[in-house]
Amino acid sequence: MTTERDSYETMVLLDELESLREQLEEIGVSSRTEAEARLAAYPDEAAISEVLDLMEELGVEDLAALNARLNDLHVTMDQDEDVEEV
Repeated sequence: MTTERDSYETMVLLDELESLREQLEEIGVSSRTEAEARLAAYPDEAAISEVLDLMEELGVEDLAALNARLNDLHVTMDQDEDVEEV
């Protein structure tokens, strides 16, 4: 059974992952490699550095892995809600 603290931490993680996806889409990259190449071309672009830092913090290498992780998190949350309803 999920505690309130676990639920809160899950929601925070979900928010961070969704924020990262939005940032990747905004700067037009889908992987760490693309972000690093973009940073090399535009070293003063703070948004790219922030995306790379967030990717590192969350352990995400590309958009496909990020989307899979978000999907897994949504499935887990849905299952937890089903258990709580019983």
